[in-house]
Amino acid sequence: MTTQLLRSTVDTTAALLERTHWLCARFRKQARLRILCYHGVCADEDADQPWVPSYFVAASRFAEQMKLLQRYGPVVFLPEFLQRAELVGEACTAVTFDDVAACTYRHALPVLERLGIRASFFVSTSYARTGRLFVADVLNLIGWDPELVSVGVRRSLASLLRDPVRHKRMPLGTQQTLLAEAEAMVRESADPHVVDALRCMNWDEVRTIDRAGHEIGGHTADHAILGWQEDRVRRAQILRCAEDIRTELGRAPIGFAYPNGGPGDFADCDVRVLRECGFRYAVSTQPGPIESNSDRFALPRCGVGIAHHPAMLALELTGTLDARRSTQAGWDSASAEVSPADEPAAEAVTREPASMRPEEYAVLDRLLQDAQPRHTLEIGMATGGSSARICAYLAAHGGGQHVAIDPFQFADDAWAGRGVARVQRAGLAQYLEVIAEPDYLALPALVKSGRRFDFILIDGWHSFDYTFVDLFYADVLLNSGGTLAIHDTNWPAVYRACRFLETHKAYDRIGPPISVSLPSIMARGLRRIRQIMGGPAAWHAARQRRTEWYALGAYRKRADAQVPNDFYARF
Repeated sequence: MTTQLLRSTVDTTAALLERTHWLCARFRKQARLRILCYHGVCADEDADQPWVPSYFVAASRFAEQMKLLQRYGPVVFLPEFLQRAELVGEACTAVTFDDVAACTYRHALPVLERLGIRASFFVSTSYARTGRLFVADVLNLIGWDPELVSVGVRRSLASLLRDPVRHKRMPLGTQQTLLAEAEAMVRESADPHVVDALRCMNWDEVRTIDRAGHEIGGHTADHAILGWQEDRVRRAQILRCAEDIRTELGRAPIGFAYPNGGPGDFADCDVRVLRECGFRYAVSTQPGPIESNSDRFALPRCGVGIAHHPAMLALELTGTLDARRSTQAGWDSASAEVSPADEPAAEAVTREPASMRPEEYAVLDRLLQDAQPRHTLEIGMATGGSSARICAYLAAHGGGQHVAIDPFQFADDAWAGRGVARVQRAGLAQYLEVIAEPDYLALPALVKSGRRFDFILIDGWHSFDYTFVDLFYADVLLNSGGTLAIHDTNWPAVYRACRFLETHKAYDRIGPPISVSLPSIMARGLRRIRQIMGGPAAWHAARQRRTEWYALGAYRKRADAQVPNDFYARF
C-alpha cells in the first residue's frame, strides 16, 4: 500500500509539473542529449497481457512519447549527431531500440514515419536470421503458462524460472544447450499471435527499416552478455554480428548496443574489437545525458518501459531519476570501485556495512601472500571487495579459481549483481565462479563433488547457526596447511562460533586473539585492564586488533582431525 501510494504521488506530481511546463524548461536548460532505449512496442490491446514484458510500451503510449519528445526539442538521428565535434549545447533526444521484436516493426515504424523521426535499431543478427524468441521471453512465457513445455523441461529450467535473470550470467553455449528444447516447445504450443509478436524481426523487415532511413546497428550475433563469455566467444559475437550486417545490407554498421549494457557487461577488450570492425560508437544502459567528455563507446541511455506515461518520461528527461536508476543498475558503485588496487582508498570514502576496512584488506593481502593459494572459497560475496582482492591475487600469481557463495548476489532487493560487476570491471571475471545458492546447500555439494581449497573466507549470514555450519564445512573443504579467515569476529555469534573452532579443531590462530564487541563501557574498561596486566605481548596484540585486524580473524589448519566421540570443551 505504501509503495502504491508513493508511486501514485510521484505520478501525480510529475503530471502536474509536465502541465506547467516546468519539466520542459528544466530539460532545455540542461542543453544535453538524452538517448532513449526501447525494446518493444506492442498493440494497445496486448499491453495488459501477462506475456508482455515490462520493458515494452503500448503503441498509443509510444506515439504520445514521441510527440512529447518533439515538443521538448529536436529528436536527432544518433549517428549524425555523433559526427559533431561538440556533443553539448542543445537540448535534444535520440531514439534507439534493442533486440527489436516483430511487434515493434509493426507498431513503432508507422509512428516514426508519421512524425519524421529517424531511430537506431540494434539487431542480434542470428536472431534476425532464425526469427526465434529471445531467452527472457521464453522464460517469461513458461512462467506464465508452465504447460507450454514438458515436465522434464520445467525441471531442467527450475533454477532459471526461480531467477529469470540468471540466464544473463551463463556462458552462451550453456544457455543455448539448456534452452533450445524449451524455445522449440514454446514456439510450437504458444498462441501464434504471441509468438509472432515476440519473435525477433527477420532480415526482410530489417531491410525495410534500413530503406526507410533508420540506422541498423549491432547487438552481437546471439544477444550474448559479453562480460560473461570467454574472450574468444565475445570477440566472435561482435565479428559475426558486423559481418552479418555487412552481408545483408551491403555496408558496415557504425553503431553498437551492448546486450544488457550494465556494469561489467562489457570491457575495454570489447571496445578494441568494435573499433577493429569499424564501429564508431556504442551505447550502454548507464543513465544520464551525453556530456562533452562522454566515452563514445559507452554512451548512456534511459530505458523506457510500460510504466512510463508521458509525464514520467518527462521526469526522466530532466535527470531527476538518474541517481535512482544508477543505484538500481549498480552504476553508483561502479564509479567508486575501479580496480582492486584502488579499493583501499575508495573504501575509506564509500565503505558500506558489507565491506571490509582498508586495514582489513591489507591483512587479507598478507594472508594470501603467506598462503599462496590456487583454489579459494568465499562465503558471502556482497559488494565484491574481498572477491576482487582474491581474484587479483590469483591473476598476479599464475592463476587459479575463486568460488564465491552468495544466495543474494543477484537479488534485485539485495546486492543486484554488484559484487560480480566489481570483479568484471577489474577484468578478473575468468577467475571467478559464483554459486547463487544458500551456503547450507552449496557447501555440501562442494564436498560431494570432491572440491578442496587452500584458502577460505567466511563472511556470510552472521547468526550462530549459519556461521557454525559455514565453519563445519569449511573445515571439511580446507586442505591441511590451508588458511581459514573469518570476518566480523567481533559479532557475539560469530565470536562464539570461532571459539568452538579454537577448542574443538586442529587449527593455529594467525594474528592477535579475536575480540568480541562488549555492550558496556565498564566491560570494555575491565578488558583493557586485563590487557595492560598481560604485559607487552598482550599490549601489542590488543594494538594489532584495534589498528590492523579489527573484525578479521584467521587460522591455519594443522591437519584433518576429528575429536573423540565423547569430547567436549567449553567455548
